[in-house]
Amino acid sequence: MTEPVRLSKRMAELGLASRREADAWIERGWVRVGGAVATLGHKVPADLAAAQIAVHASARSDQGGKVTVLLHKPVGYVSGQAEDGHAPAVVLVQAATRWAECRAPQRFERAQLRGLAPAGRLDIDSTGLLVL
Repeated sequence: MTEPVRLSKRMAELGLASRREADAWIERGWVRVGGAVATLGHKVPADLAAAQIAVHASARSDQGGKVTVLLHKPVGYVSGQAEDGHAPAVVLVQAATRWAECRAPQRFERAQLRGLAPAGRLDIDSTGLLVL
């Protein structure tokens, strides 16, 4: 028999949320296991099925407002905040610069883009993958 694991870990393994998100949802009372509200640190069987975990709609809407953007930063843009008259790379995330063959139905809202920050840094003279 396998050892029980934290519910947040199992939720992450099942692709329901990151561990951090799952812990936040559990703290807010948005997660139920077998009909009972889960508590932080709740242990579950390592093979618990996703069908046994109920997530409140508030958690789904919370998650839906978060985005991660992969952007090819060209030379001439700064990674983070605008500086010395140079625009930040996030200004490139707009309908006009979207890949023509992209089939994803999602469109970004301004509120989602305002909160984006680069993970790492590319200087103004560098080009490459930027994760926002």
